Amino acid sequence: MTSTSFGDPNVSGAAGPEITGVPPGRYVLLFGGAGTTSSAGSRAILGVNVNGSGAADSESAEINTLGTHASVSRAIIKTITVPNSSVKLVMRSTGGNDIDFRYRWLVTLRYANP
Repeated sequence: MTSTSFGDPNVSGAAGPEITGVPPGRYVLLFGGAGTTSSAGSRAILGVNVNGSGAADSESAEINTLGTHASVSRAIIKTITVPNSSVKLVMRSTGGNDIDFRYRWLVTLRYANP
């Protein structure tokens, strides 16, 4: 993937992962993967998209490893108010260079009602 915008690429075993049918509530979202870049000046960024709202850099995980995959993970808090929501892992490159995330994972843990 070379996009500088968060996207849903078809690399390393397809896009995502995505969790659908998520009910309203307060959640801890945990996510991660093993990322790499094709350029030392570029960062590979992994973020979470809730109901197509777009991921935010301030709630993302990033890595800058050239040619070797290294693991990265993050936990964020989100309030979901829409029934049957979707939570999807997306990624982007900071420099438009090739990036990849393998072994991507996503967990939603509900800890309170909205």
